[in-house]
Amino acid sequence: MFDYIFLRPSQVHHFREPLGEVKVFLFTLWADLGLILDRAAGRVGREPLGSAISECYAEIEENRGHLGRFLSVAQRTPNAVADEMNRLTLGGSGALPT
Repeated sequence: MFDYIFLRPSQVHHFREPLGEVKVFLFTLWADLGLILDRAAGRVGREPLGSAISECYAEIEENRGHLGRFLSVAQRTPNAVADEMNRLTLGGSGALPT
């Protein structure tokens, strides 16, 4: 499992290509922009990201059709999201084409 923010299909390709003919599942954890901004404002010990959050959010939303299966994280526990990812993976959903 890798945790990374892919903004565009070229980044997914750059990550995916060296892996060869293995099955790769891509899930994008998604929340409303307001929730993301609230979380970012509450983080301590890190420089504010400013407009980068909104800019990245817009780019991800624009490329939504190329960034795997989107899973809502709003009002869900991490365990609930992990359980859904496990269920989808076992069922073959979310796999990228090889």
